[in-house]
Amino acid sequence: MKRLIFSSSILMLAFVWIYHTAATDYNPSINPIIGDISYVGKFGHLPTPATDENVRIKTHLAYAEMILRKSGASYLDQETRQKREKLLDHLHDYWVAGVFPKNYDRKNERSPCFIDKNGRICAVGYLIEKSAGRQLAENINNEFKYHKIADMNSTALIDWITSSGFTKEEAAIIQPSYGWQPVEPTQNNNYISTSYGISSSIFGGINLSVSAIQLSNSSRSRIISKIGLVSGVAQTGLGLASFPRKMKNASGQWISNESKKVLSMINIGLGTGTILLSTWDLIANKPTKEKIYSWDLYSFPLSEKETGFALSVKRKF
Repeated sequence: MKRLIFSSSILMLAFVWIYHTAATDYNPSINPIIGDISYVGKFGHLPTPATDENVRIKTHLAYAEMILRKSGASYLDQETRQKREKLLDHLHDYWVAGVFPKNYDRKNERSPCFIDKNGRICAVGYLIEKSAGRQLAENINNEFKYHKIADMNSTALIDWITSSGFTKEEAAIIQPSYGWQPVEPTQNNNYISTSYGISSSIFGGINLSVSAIQLSNSSRSRIISKIGLVSGVAQTGLGLASFPRKMKNASGQWISNESKKVLSMINIGLGTGTILLSTWDLIANKPTKEKIYSWDLYSFPLSEKETGFALSVKRKF
């Protein structure tokens, strides 16, 4: 009986420890005022550690825009109400674009980030930028990069909030927090992964060798042509599958991985050339079928004035 009680106690402690660890590792609140009510309202359950970060942020900002529009702010004068509505239009454009800052420094916690190291700006910062200029947002970021709106002791921010038509609490409702992100492996727009580089080198070497053998006429082996056909298809497929798409950088500009694009075009071109050369080699050196039947017409003398003709037909068995 004592062993059963002891075992049950250990099991209970284990469950408590697991629950505490999960709760410590995962802070579900995206906003200190309304929490994750936006996500629950849309999806019917709380987000999990596996939830896409951009989905959480977009869901929160869309909800914040909705409730701030519904509030109306009828106590404001017409000019300030119009300014407030214009800022909410900017907020809509911001979350639709989906370019959000990342929390690179506050490990294992959710934290606001006004402007990250790559220049991506938060929602409130974006509204300040659109209405008062980027420099004001940069000045606030220099002092309060990871602060909540409620904790920002900034005269410039208070003055902007007063003129915006929002209250400080409403600005705080807009501001999301961001889950910690490890440092991005590269900021190089021309990055080529090791696996892609090695694969391209292998197929490129095979196809160049096959093409050289075929063009030199030193071998008429159909096996070489078949190898070239397979490796040519593989290299062409590799180039097409890895061809880089355009994407937006931190400033919202469209960029492309030019080095990867060039390598992909080389793979497509070399692979296609090998396919064509191998196909032609297979057709040109197609073995002729041995004839089963053959015939011959010949003449022979019958006399001094007459000549005979004969038809000979042969069949191979």
